[in-house]
Amino acid sequence: MYNQADDVKLLKEKKSLKETSTDVNIKKLIISLIVLVLIIFAIVYIVTYFQKGNNEKHFESNFILLKNSAYNFFSENERPQNINETKSVNLRILKELGYINDIIDNKGNSCNEGLSTVVITKNTDTKYSVKTTLTCDGTTKNENYVYTFPTNGTIAGSTLYLLKKDIITNNAVYSCPSGYYLEGETCYLEISTITTSASPTYKTIKASNTKASYKKATTTYEYTTPYNSTTASTYKCPSGTTDVNGQCFKYSSSKTETVCPSGYTKSGSTCYKYVDAEYYVKSWKFIETIKTYDETLTEYESKYEKLTLYSKGKNSNGQTVYYYRRYTSNLGYICPQGKLKNTDQCYITTNTSTLTTCSSGYNLNAANNQCYKQYDSIEVTGKTSYSCPAGYSTVGSGSSTKCRKAITSEGYYYCSKSDAILQGDRCIISGSTYISKYTCPSGYKLNGTTCYKYTKASSTKATRTIEQEVTTEYYWHKNKDLAGWAYTGESKQA
Repeated sequence: MYNQADDVKLLKEKKSLKETSTDVNIKKLIISLIVLVLIIFAIVYIVTYFQKGNNEKHFESNFILLKNSAYNFFSENERPQNINETKSVNLRILKELGYINDIIDNKGNSCNEGLSTVVITKNTDTKYSVKTTLTCDGTTKNENYVYTFPTNGTIAGSTLYLLKKDIITNNAVYSCPSGYYLEGETCYLEISTITTSASPTYKTIKASNTKASYKKATTTYEYTTPYNSTTASTYKCPSGTTDVNGQCFKYSSSKTETVCPSGYTKSGSTCYKYVDAEYYVKSWKFIETIKTYDETLTEYESKYEKLTLYSKGKNSNGQTVYYYRRYTSNLGYICPQGKLKNTDQCYITTNTSTLTTCSSGYNLNAANNQCYKQYDSIEVTGKTSYSCPAGYSTVGSGSSTKCRKAITSEGYYYCSKSDAILQGDRCIISGSTYISKYTCPSGYKLNGTTCYKYTKASSTKATRTIEQEVTTEYYWHKNKDLAGWAYTGESKQA
């Protein structure tokens, strides 16, 4: 049997299922959009992060190029000569002198050549403090560090030449025809002047009677140089010495010993030595005959042998024949002093003698056999005393002594406001009203108590002209001929 209530219930269930399905689809769409936005944000962040890192690396690379080129420049050119003296060079000069190429930022633009500089200051003979500044695309980096160069570097003993170069700057100047006045780059024709009275602004000073401020009494000190007097210097002997009539001596015992004369050897209480005995020839013993033909030999006689010519004659060939005899000696020995021993030596003896000596550095006083050593006396510097003039007291001691006098000022009342009048310990201000300033309506200019403005009937574009400003830069360089620079004729030794 057909039941209408069941149909209505079924329709309601289908409608409920359809609404539920729609809600689920909307939620899925919203979640998908949120995920998509997060992905896009992550991509943008990553790209920006890496781009920023690349930009920073590019800038740092340019900064290192500037530092290195400046080091090469100051290695080959004149640096500051005196302690705390400063010299600088900018990027433009480094480019023109060939120490660096154009520095390009990450956008392809040249870095600022005037604001990119290197400043070097001499600290010691070899150390220099350096400040490097690089400006590219609105970004500026400064870094301080230290260069170390050998004394005078690679330029020591070389000749430096003074070069110059004219720098031309074009400046724009705007002007107007007669009767016009200039505002910015536009000329206006002045027709008439409108004036009106300026509006005064009044200020009222209220009357007052207040307690005056009090400045306490103060004490200041006046200083002056103290008097000084110094006693005469004296002299004293060093410790361990004896003062003898103003001379300083140190005494020591002498040493006594028995000695032999030079060349003798001591044996008990006797001294002896051996010397060669004097010899004489007792007899000569014949050894041989020597015969020569037309040739003479040199006759001689020595301690041990002799050679003599005893005859000569002619032979059948007409030659002169010489006959020589050679002998050996039979020697005898005698001693002018001492006794003969060992056949050819004389044994000589003598008595020992007494010798008195002192330690190294000491001298002997023969009168009393005492040893002494003399020392220089020591100067004792005189003492300096300090005193102060009358009315001054002494502060400190010795060379740090100062003289001072206390000066006490009395306390007093005063008014901190300039328009107040001091009466006893009170500050009195009389009430009054005055004009503090004048103001004008919008578009007017103030002149005293009058406001004025000009009416503009017509305008025209101002005439633009270029005025050139020429400045000359100078540099000491090791090369006399450098492209773009002119030699001034001056030179010097580095």
